[in-house]
Amino acid sequence: MPLFLLFIMWIHVLRVTQPKVNPPRGLAVGAFLMMVVFSLIKPAVSHLPADLGVVPGVLNLDWYYMLFYPLFDKWGAGPLWGVAIGGSFIVGVMPWLPPLRRAKAAIVVLDKCNGCTRCYEDCPFGAIRMEPRSDGKPFEQEAVVNPSACTSCGICVGACPMSMPFRHGELVTAIDLPDLPLDRVRKLTQDAMESSAKEAEEEKDRVVVFSCSNGAGLKPIKNEKGVSGVSLPCIGMLPPSFIDYVLSSGEVDGVVLTGCRECGCYQRFGNRWMRERLEGKRDPYLRKRVPTERIKVVWASTVEGKMLADEVADFRESLRCMDKNPEEGA
Repeated sequence: MPLFLLFIMWIHVLRVTQPKVNPPRGLAVGAFLMMVVFSLIKPAVSHLPADLGVVPGVLNLDWYYMLFYPLFDKWGAGPLWGVAIGGSFIVGVMPWLPPLRRAKAAIVVLDKCNGCTRCYEDCPFGAIRMEPRSDGKPFEQEAVVNPSACTSCGICVGACPMSMPFRHGELVTAIDLPDLPLDRVRKLTQDAMESSAKEAEEEKDRVVVFSCSNGAGLKPIKNEKGVSGVSLPCIGMLPPSFIDYVLSSGEVDGVVLTGCRECGCYQRFGNRWMRERLEGKRDPYLRKRVPTERIKVVWASTVEGKMLADEVADFRESLRCMDKNPEEGA
């Protein structure tokens, strides 16, 4: 049984990068102490040692190993074999069932790729590999996406150094999502900036919210005047340069970043990579000229919408107390 469980665990982490199989120390110690207490309160007991000269009168059922024996007594062998064969058949054909509709995998724009490996290093599912250059350009490597392993989280887009919204014309980055290209994200950001500027009651608390679609989302703040948002597959898709782009425009006073609950990122590393980029610990990092006091980070799950709304309200209140506009502090 332990070897079988180890095999299942290996399959479970086969297609993810940097898997964590050991629990945090606090959780491990707590679970161990809990099991010790339970074993003292209600210990697991066995029958007496086997004696071939005695016919036991009572046999207690081991529910772990003999879970189906009561069904065998009630139904008989035939129906139980039918359930076993039917269940095995269903499990066996599942890999050949038509796949669910899923977003298109990320694509590489080779003309823009310089083989920097950032997308490869940040991908949480090992869907990107680096291969020798195939177009003759003076770079050693190029990024290649495995569509079957890609979850279309967009973290690779946020990691790409070519994802700069300050460019004129169409924004083309080295790796992009077909269903939500970065040029479209920039347009949505511009619309959000204009909406916040028009609806705000005063020019001190205009806010743009960048939200992960798997967290609390934009619903909790959709009716707030002066607050507009952009929804992304993962907060890790947002390049830090977009924060600079918004705050340096002069149309917005603050930026809110919200994603899944801490330690519960749907795409595994979105929260972590974003936090490290903001702290200057991971490329592409936030430029030092950006006033960090005008950035609010809120990790909120799908059931914490009220908490997100309260945090945004508190952040706007703090913006009203600031003297400088973001463009003046840049």
